[in-house]
Parts: sequence; C-alpha cells; structure tokens
Amino acid sequence: LNPEDKDTYFEPNGKSTRGFNQIHINAMFSLLDKRFTDILVQPARKRNEYSAFCSMVDSADIPEHFKVIFFGDRGYTSYNNFAHVIEKGQYFLIQCNDKRAPGMMGYPVDTLPAFDKDISLILTRSKAVSKYSRPELFSSYRYIYQNAPMDYINDQRTEYDLALRLLRIQLDDGSYENIATNLPEEEFKAKDFKPLYHLRWQVIPISALSAN
Repeated sequence: LNPEDKDTYFEPNGKSTRGFNQIHINAMFSLLDKRFTDILVQPARKRNEYSAFCSMVDSADIPEHFKVIFFGDRGYTSYNNFAHVIEKGQYFLIQCNDKRAPGMMGYPVDTLPAFDKDISLILTRSKAVSKYSRPELFSSYRYIYQNAPMDYINDQRTEYDLALRLLRIQLDDGSYENIATNLPEEEFKAKDFKPLYHLRWQVIPISALSAN
C-alpha cells in the first residue's frame, strides 16, 4: 500500500476501506508454443493496451524470414496497431465489432451476410479535401483525429496507405463476427479462418464460412 504513488493508488471505496495500489499487466502469449513471450507492466491509472500492443510488436524478437500472426480481441482494433504489425513485416488477425467495421468498409455491416473483402485506405489527419494528394480516391480516405495515435503520420508524412482484409463470418449460433487481417488471400482462403480463429477463441464454434 503506497498512497504516494499517484499512478497506481486508488482511494478507499466499496472494495477497499484502506485504498489500494493496482498495476495492469499486458502479456504476449505464443498460441502454438504455449508460453509467454513478453510482458509489459503499466500503472493502472495509465493503462493503455493500444500502446502496449504496439510496443510489444515493435520489440518482438522474430527471426529473419520468420512470419507470425498477432491475434487480438475487439479491444485491439486500431489502425495504429495494424500499421505497427505491417511495418514489422508480420501479420495480424484482430476481431472487429459492428461499430468499428463500417469505418473500414465505408458503410454498415451489421445486416450483411458473410463476406471477404480487400480494403485499401488512405489515413490522414487533414479534413481538407484540397490537401489530399489523391482526391480522386476520396472514398478511400479516413480521417484520424488529432488525439488518436497514428505513429506513421507526421509533418513529413501526411498520409499513410493501409491495405487490409475484412471478413465477416457466421458462427454456429447464427451470429456474426468480423475479422480484420492482412493475411494474403493467395495463402489463406476464407475457409482457412475457421481453424485460425479456433487457435485463439476456442470457446466459440464457427461454421464453415461462405464468402462472396
């Protein structure tokens, strides 16, 4: 108990009459090796899973010519997270809810059947169309708020091209799950995402995916 540590201390409440200190642990786990490969500890009041993910991706010790897939649940849906994996030369497979998916697709997806779509986006912090370098691709632009992390946009680089793939898959209970990934279609067909999904989320059975 250390009330002087303002980044971890919480005042007395219904759970504790004395107050308490709390940290947040972010861990990277290898699904195939069944072992933890990295850990990042943050003060609870400054917890940021987005920055922790990017930091662990950047520092991951991956042998040359070796490829890995970074899995993440809905809390890790972020263009910045995607970009860090891409810049690392690796792959990601991250869940995406129906509120975030339309930002990528450009239209709502909550009423759509299963699909597998390639998406090419241009990320920018400018709202002025006149500042776009490729205004003919207006529908591909996505505005990134000034306070939203995007480490690859700066004064010298005002736009960032992001190519990804969004899949909508039907679960056995009839509901749908969205998956954002950069896995190439040449090597990973829509049907291959059933065993991939089960590597991380084994409690949710998935029926065979039919995509158009």
